[in-house]
Formats: sequence, structure tokens, C-alpha cells
Amino acid sequence: MASSPTIAVFSGIVGAHANRAQVFAQAGSFFARKGAHLVAVEGVAGLPLTTLSAARTAHGHIEIVVSPRFEVPKALAEVTVTRAVTLDERMALLRQKADVIAVLPGALPLANDLYQSSLRNPGAPPVILLNHENAFEVLRGFVVDVLVHNHPNPDRVMQVADSLDDMWNRIQRLLAQN
Repeated sequence: MASSPTIAVFSGIVGAHANRAQVFAQAGSFFARKGAHLVAVEGVAGLPLTTLSAARTAHGHIEIVVSPRFEVPKALAEVTVTRAVTLDERMALLRQKADVIAVLPGALPLANDLYQSSLRNPGAPPVILLNHENAFEVLRGFVVDVLVHNHPNPDRVMQVADSLDDMWNRIQRLLAQN
């Protein structure tokens, strides 16, 4: 089992309501305290800046994968930066680097990034959705009703967690299986 997993993190964007912004920050701090390496990609939804800033404040190891034109904000000035021209290239790099993809609630563009990063790519890292305030309840239904019956290892594709502790425990179990 990897002692320091690499977690690709997707979360909401600027303008999210305060309750979700608080969850984004808690997740960044939580993962950093656990020793996780966080990687995030500049996708349609942008970078999860609140999550990454909180992780950096908690002295977490962070890497971002961005386009050549992306200007790194001062809050992320000391993180590792990898540049790739197209969204497909950025998502491919994210898949190569990540052990698991953690998805926090967010706006609709997040669904596109999730699809681009994992669901359309067989062999992508498993996805764990944080079902904060039932944000992913519809996808929980999808996992139970469709994925379980059509995939030999549905837990290796997508899981739904009810808390950050639950998400961390699921990550640890997935990594222990490797």
C-alpha cells in the first residue's frame, strides 16, 4: 500500500456558496494532514483553488497540470507545475499521476471534467465522490442500479463516500488492493 497516495482532486469553482467552499477547504487540509500528494488539472471547471490553497496552507504536496497560458496564482506559487497544451493531454497526465480521483461537489462543468478524466477512459483511476448534502445522490443510484450490474469490479470504477473520513478509508482500501 502506498503510504502517501496521489489523489487527483476535483471540486467546485469560484462563486460556490460558503457551505461548499468550507467543504473544499476542509478536504484540502484533511488530505494534506494525511500525507496525500494532491494533483489537480486545469479543466473546464478550472482548478480547485480553495481545496489546493487549504492543502498548501497545511503544508501538503501539490502538483497542478495546466495549459501553457495559465498564470499560476500567488497562493500556489511554490507548487509543482506541469504544462500541457490540450485538455486531453492534461487529463491523460492526471490519469498517469493519480492513484485515485476524489470528487467534491461542484458546478455542472465538474461533470465534464469527471467524464474527461476517467469515465470515458478504461483503466482510469477509481473515482470516489463525496456525497456532501446529497450532491451525488443521483450518481449513487447510477452506481447501484447500472454500474454494479454491468462492470466486473464496480468499486474499482466509482464509489460514493458520505464524509471525508469515509473517503479516506475507501482510498486506503483501494490502494491496499493493488
